[in-house]
This record gives sequence, structure tokens and C-alpha cells, in this order.
Amino acid sequence: MAGYLDIKPLERQQLLEMLSVEDRLRRVLVHVQRQIGVLDAQEDIKSQVQEELGERQREMLLREQIEGDPEGTG
Repeated sequence: MAGYLDIKPLERQQLLEMLSVEDRLRRVLVHVQRQIGVLDAQEDIKSQVQEELGERQREMLLREQIEGDPEGTG
């Protein structure tokens, strides 16, 4: 598992040197939970950006439609 974790080489080495399997698994669990938290935060940011871009695109489209119809009749 240590090879698949996104951790610093020193942390990876310390993990591999741990003799207790239980302690090693607990440490891996901490790293995995931390990575899940980062991925969740990235996903939230991505969703917010996409939502904001969608709103801006709708605003631009409405502005273009209004500018194309100066009397606002449709």
C-alpha cells in the first residue's frame, strides 16, 4: 500500500520500517482518510467552479440576446 499513497518519501520509508502490522495499517488508514478529504475538497471546488461558469454563461447569453433586441421584445 505504501507505494500507492501520495506521501513524502520519508513518510513512506517510516511506514515500511514499522514492525507492527496493526500500527502500519493504522498509519495507512490515516493517510488514506487524509487523501479522501483532499479529493472531496477538490470535487467541491470543481463543482462550485462549474456552477459559477454555467451562471456566467447564462448571463452572457441573456446579455447578447438583449443587445440583439434593443427594444427587449423577445
